[in-house]
Amino acid sequence: MLLIDTSSQTQHLALFRGQNLIAYSKTTSKSHQLIVEIEKLLTESHCKKEEIQEIAIGVGPGSFTGTRIGVMVAKTLAFGLKKPLIPFNSMILFTPSLPTFTLVRDARSSQYYVMKGKKEGEQTLFHPPELLDYCPDNACDTDQVPIHFPFIAAYLSQVPRVQYNEVEVLYLKNPG
Repeated sequence: MLLIDTSSQTQHLALFRGQNLIAYSKTTSKSHQLIVEIEKLLTESHCKKEEIQEIAIGVGPGSFTGTRIGVMVAKTLAFGLKKPLIPFNSMILFTPSLPTFTLVRDARSSQYYVMKGKKEGEQTLFHPPELLDYCPDNACDTDQVPIHFPFIAAYLSQVPRVQYNEVEVLYLKNPG
Protein backbone atom coordinates (compact mmCIF):
# COMPACT_ATOMS: atom_id res chain seq x y z
CA MET A 1 0.00 0.00 0.00
CA LEU A 2 1.17 3.48 -0.87
CA LEU A 3 0.11 6.19 1.60
CA ILE A 4 -0.01 9.84 0.50
CA ASP A 5 -0.85 12.85 2.67
CA THR A 6 -0.27 16.40 1.45
CA SER A 7 -2.71 18.20 3.76
CA SER A 8 -0.09 20.12 5.77
CA GLN A 9 3.22 21.92 5.36
CA THR A 10 4.81 18.48 5.59
CA GLN A 11 4.22 15.88 2.89
CA HIS A 12 4.03 12.29 4.15
CA LEU A 13 4.57 9.28 1.90
CA ALA A 14 4.77 5.71 3.17
CA LEU A 15 4.99 2.31 1.59
CA PHE A 16 3.59 -0.76 3.37
CA ARG A 17 3.83 -4.44 2.55
CA GLY A 18 0.85 -5.86 4.38
CA GLN A 19 0.93 -4.22 7.82
CA ASN A 20 4.70 -3.64 7.69
CA LEU A 21 6.19 -0.23 6.91
CA ILE A 22 8.94 -0.64 4.32
CA ALA A 23 9.65 3.01 3.44
CA TYR A 24 8.71 6.47 4.68
CA SER A 25 9.38 9.96 3.36
CA LYS A 26 8.64 13.21 5.16
CA THR A 27 9.44 16.36 3.24
CA THR A 28 8.47 19.99 3.23
CA SER A 29 5.41 20.03 1.04
CA LYS A 30 6.23 20.93 -2.53
CA SER A 31 3.17 19.54 -4.23
CA HIS A 32 4.61 20.14 -7.69
CA GLN A 33 7.25 17.50 -6.85
CA LEU A 34 4.86 14.91 -5.40
CA ILE A 35 5.16 12.49 -8.30
CA VAL A 36 8.95 12.79 -8.21
CA GLU A 37 8.93 12.05 -4.46
CA ILE A 38 6.68 9.01 -4.96
CA GLU A 39 8.98 7.71 -7.68
CA LYS A 40 11.99 8.27 -5.41
CA LEU A 41 10.31 6.37 -2.54
CA LEU A 42 9.49 3.45 -4.85
CA THR A 43 13.02 3.38 -6.30
CA GLU A 44 14.72 3.51 -2.89
CA SER A 45 12.54 0.63 -1.65
CA HIS A 46 13.07 -1.40 -4.85
CA CYS A 47 9.33 -1.41 -5.54
CA LYS A 48 7.60 -0.91 -8.87
CA LYS A 49 4.37 1.03 -9.33
CA GLU A 50 2.71 -2.15 -10.56
CA GLU A 51 3.40 -3.79 -7.18
CA ILE A 52 1.22 -1.26 -5.34
CA GLN A 53 -1.97 -3.04 -4.32
CA GLU A 54 -3.88 0.00 -3.02
CA ILE A 55 -3.40 3.69 -2.33
CA ALA A 56 -4.30 5.37 0.96
CA ILE A 57 -4.97 9.09 0.55
CA GLY A 58 -5.34 11.76 3.22
CA VAL A 59 -8.36 13.86 2.24
CA GLY A 60 -7.92 16.62 4.84
CA PRO A 61 -8.75 18.72 6.68
CA GLY A 62 -5.80 20.88 5.91
CA SER A 63 -4.28 22.91 3.13
CA PHE A 64 -7.00 22.98 0.50
CA THR A 65 -4.65 23.25 -2.49
CA GLY A 66 -2.11 20.78 -1.09
CA THR A 67 -4.80 18.25 -0.27
CA ARG A 68 -6.41 18.60 -3.68
CA ILE A 69 -3.09 17.96 -5.41
CA GLY A 70 -2.46 14.84 -3.30
CA VAL A 71 -5.97 13.55 -3.96
CA MET A 72 -5.65 14.15 -7.72
CA VAL A 73 -2.28 12.34 -7.86
CA ALA A 74 -3.75 9.41 -5.87
CA LYS A 75 -6.83 9.29 -8.12
CA THR A 76 -4.66 9.37 -11.23
CA LEU A 77 -2.42 6.56 -9.94
CA ALA A 78 -5.46 4.51 -8.89
CA PHE A 79 -7.06 4.98 -12.31
CA GLY A 80 -3.86 4.19 -14.22
CA LEU A 81 -2.90 1.19 -12.10
CA LYS A 82 -6.50 -0.01 -11.68
CA LYS A 83 -6.12 -0.07 -7.89
CA PRO A 84 -8.55 0.87 -5.11
CA LEU A 85 -8.21 3.97 -2.96
CA ILE A 86 -8.45 4.20 0.83
CA PRO A 87 -9.54 7.73 1.74
CA PHE A 88 -8.81 8.75 5.34
CA ASN A 89 -9.05 11.81 7.54
CA SER A 90 -5.53 13.26 7.50
CA MET A 91 -5.54 14.06 11.22
CA ILE A 92 -5.80 10.33 12.03
CA LEU A 93 -2.14 9.98 11.01
CA PHE A 94 -1.23 11.73 14.25
CA THR A 95 -3.31 9.72 16.71
CA PRO A 96 -1.42 9.75 20.02
CA SER A 97 -1.17 6.78 22.37
CA LEU A 98 -3.51 8.32 24.93
CA PRO A 99 -6.87 7.10 26.26
CA THR A 100 -8.57 10.36 25.16
CA PHE A 101 -7.13 13.07 22.98
CA THR A 102 -7.80 16.26 21.08
CA LEU A 103 -5.82 16.81 17.90
CA VAL A 104 -5.36 20.32 16.53
CA ARG A 105 -3.95 21.66 13.28
CA ASP A 106 -3.50 25.31 12.40
CA ALA A 107 -6.09 26.24 9.77
CA ARG A 108 -4.61 29.75 9.38
CA SER A 109 -6.58 32.99 9.77
CA SER A 110 -6.72 32.41 13.56
CA GLN A 111 -8.69 29.18 13.16
CA TYR A 112 -7.96 25.55 14.01
CA TYR A 113 -8.98 22.14 12.75
CA VAL A 114 -9.87 20.11 15.83
CA MET A 115 -10.67 16.41 16.17
CA LYS A 116 -11.33 14.50 19.38
CA GLY A 117 -10.99 10.80 19.95
CA LYS A 118 -10.82 8.09 22.55
CA LYS A 119 -9.66 4.53 22.83
CA GLU A 120 -12.16 1.87 23.82
CA GLY A 121 -10.46 -1.47 24.17
CA GLU A 122 -8.84 -2.30 20.84
CA GLN A 123 -10.79 0.40 18.96
CA THR A 124 -10.11 4.09 18.57
CA LEU A 125 -13.21 6.22 18.06
CA PHE A 126 -12.98 9.59 16.35
CA HIS A 127 -15.40 12.52 16.37
CA PRO A 128 -15.80 14.35 13.05
CA PRO A 129 -13.26 17.19 12.74
CA GLU A 130 -14.40 20.76 13.33
CA LEU A 131 -13.15 24.19 12.36
CA LEU A 132 -12.94 26.39 15.48
CA ASP A 133 -11.98 29.99 16.22
CA TYR A 134 -9.92 28.91 19.25
CA CYS A 135 -7.35 26.27 20.12
CA PRO A 136 -8.64 23.95 22.86
CA ASP A 137 -6.54 23.51 25.99
CA ASN A 138 -4.42 20.35 26.18
CA ALA A 139 -4.71 19.70 22.44
CA CYS A 140 -1.99 17.73 20.65
CA ASP A 141 -0.55 19.69 17.72
CA THR A 142 -0.40 17.36 14.71
CA ASP A 143 3.00 18.85 13.81
CA GLN A 144 4.37 17.57 17.13
CA VAL A 145 2.89 14.05 17.28
CA PRO A 146 4.90 11.25 15.65
CA ILE A 147 3.11 8.86 13.32
CA HIS A 148 2.49 5.45 14.89
CA PHE A 149 2.72 3.34 11.73
CA PRO A 150 1.44 0.02 13.17
CA PHE A 151 -1.73 1.83 14.31
CA ILE A 152 -2.13 3.49 10.88
CA ALA A 153 -1.69 0.19 9.02
CA ALA A 154 -4.23 -1.54 11.27
CA TYR A 155 -6.68 1.38 11.02
CA LEU A 156 -6.43 1.60 7.22
CA SER A 157 -6.98 -2.16 6.89
CA GLN A 158 -10.51 -1.52 8.24
CA VAL A 159 -11.38 1.42 5.93
CA PRO A 160 -13.56 0.53 2.93
CA ARG A 161 -11.82 0.59 -0.44
CA VAL A 162 -13.33 2.83 -3.11
CA GLN A 163 -12.80 3.66 -6.76
CA TYR A 164 -10.93 6.78 -7.89
CA ASN A 165 -14.15 8.66 -8.72
CA GLU A 166 -15.56 8.19 -5.19
CA VAL A 167 -12.98 10.28 -3.30
CA GLU A 168 -13.53 13.91 -2.34
CA VAL A 169 -11.50 16.43 -0.34
CA LEU A 170 -12.74 17.00 3.23
CA TYR A 171 -13.51 20.71 3.31
CA LEU A 172 -14.56 22.32 6.59
CA LYS A 173 -16.41 25.62 6.42
CA ASN A 174 -16.16 28.51 8.84
CA PRO A 175 -18.04 27.96 12.11
CA GLY A 176 -21.35 29.69 12.58
